[in-house]
Amino acid sequence: MKVMNNVLVVGAMFTSFAPMAAVDVILDRNISALVAHGEEVGFSISKVDKLEFGNGQNQVVLRVEQLVSNRGEKEKFNSKPIVLTFDAKNTTLNVATKSPISRVEHSEAFNRDPSFLITDASGKEITIRQDILPASSGISRDYLKELDRYNSKHSINIATATVATAAVVVEAKPEASLASSKPTQMVEYWFEKASKEDKSTFSDWAFDNRKAKEVDALEGSKALEMASYWFTQSSSKERKQTLSWLLEQE
Repeated sequence: MKVMNNVLVVGAMFTSFAPMAAVDVILDRNISALVAHGEEVGFSISKVDKLEFGNGQNQVVLRVEQLVSNRGEKEKFNSKPIVLTFDAKNTTLNVATKSPISRVEHSEAFNRDPSFLITDASGKEITIRQDILPASSGISRDYLKELDRYNSKHSINIATATVATAAVVVEAKPEASLASSKPTQMVEYWFEKASKEDKSTFSDWAFDNRKAKEVDALEGSKALEMASYWFTQSSSKERKQTLSWLLEQE
């Protein structure tokens, strides 16, 4: 009975919010949300491809995340984070890159002029404010603090009342098993124990160091340190298997 009551409470919460959900933001498959509804979206094994907002002024931080070709090899491209600020009502906004990004020169061109193509349900292009989110000083990024600083500088006030429902998450891809070698098994084991933030950190680090002959393991939580340690102990073939597996987790 207690479980049923909890389900009813959660259902009531979403029902009470549902009438407010009037603006849908649909993300193309190579675009990921970093901040939405004033909260970091974080790393997930399933991708958020639709965000729901209430009518009025809203804000979201996005970036391109995609594999690109570089001299016959694949590497992970994470673009600069872009803040989208929009005032919309009862509409759908589709977000895509202005041109395909499949090679490293495409990614470099995007970072020189980072902006998205925004269209409504009819395909008409919509102009909204887009800016690069400036990074704060420090080793790692804190998108929430950076966004607060950005909004303060530009006198932007996003009312919390415009927040509608939680993001709609697409179905997660089935998990793929790594080869039976010890390094790949241990990477998978410790990766599964890591936090969302550590998973994101490890994934970026692994792609950046996929060809490095000598690389130091990451420092931080035990899960992060152990996953990165076993990655450093992996052969070139095992690293490729790990990277392929990581892509299945996105």
